[in-house]
Amino acid sequence: MYLLNISNSAIADSLKNRVFIHARSHPGEVPASFVVEGLVDYLLSGSPRAKQILKTTEYYIFPMHNVDGVITGNYRSTPQTENLEVMWFFDPENPIDLTADAAQEVNIVHDYAKNLMTDGGPAISMALNLHASNSEPDVRPFFFPHFGPESLGYDSLESSLWNRQLTFIASLASYYGVEMLEAVTEEGGSSFASKTYPESWWLANFSNEVMAITMEMTYGRAGYSPKWTSPWNLRDLGASLALGIDDYYNGDIDKSLLMQHKKVQGLKYPDLYPPNDLDELKN
Repeated sequence: MYLLNISNSAIADSLKNRVFIHARSHPGEVPASFVVEGLVDYLLSGSPRAKQILKTTEYYIFPMHNVDGVITGNYRSTPQTENLEVMWFFDPENPIDLTADAAQEVNIVHDYAKNLMTDGGPAISMALNLHASNSEPDVRPFFFPHFGPESLGYDSLESSLWNRQLTFIASLASYYGVEMLEAVTEEGGSSFASKTYPESWWLANFSNEVMAITMEMTYGRAGYSPKWTSPWNLRDLGASLALGIDDYYNGDIDKSLLMQHKKVQGLKYPDLYPPNDLDELKN
């Protein structure tokens, strides 16, 4: 399992933000690999902005979490039929460590993340979990933000995390286009907190210190209809991601356009691509 560590080694780590990314937990979700490619290509492009980003940000990227599943040709599982996305099993009494039931691929990513949070260097402050969805042609790339605003009954910690997630999404949208991302829902809910997703582990151990979120790309025609999604659409999204992450840390981000953005109404093929199908939902 490969790990990419991208940064400017001439600058002390203590002066940088740490971003942690893993992709392809579900091996058939190929778009995530093109997004990683676009992100890495931009970071290594040598442009003035890219050079500045690497002075202030350190990236740790696992580009292919489920290597054996990819080689086998599976869609969602390992050769042992394990769904890595839901196998971050931890003991609520000692959540920092995983239980013996966790898959080896999950343990590798977990152990590296845990070490980075406890090695005396800067803590990881953003953890991205990259996936892709076989969605309606109308559905664009989207996120699974968590909790919601205080006005809907969430406490200050939960609303703080919610606001940071929306800030990040708005930052990405400012580069890729608000109209190219799905609208953010009124709230994300809290059910993930009792589950065994990567974000569940981050929350259990580091509260709102880490902005952990799942990002879903699309394939087929989803989001780019009537054209097919191309590798360059996804590479461009990866480059926008690099810029959005930089602005998240350093920019003055206007979330108003994001909150005015609405979901597409009247899906073209609701029977063929049910928007609430269990295969496409985080739960």
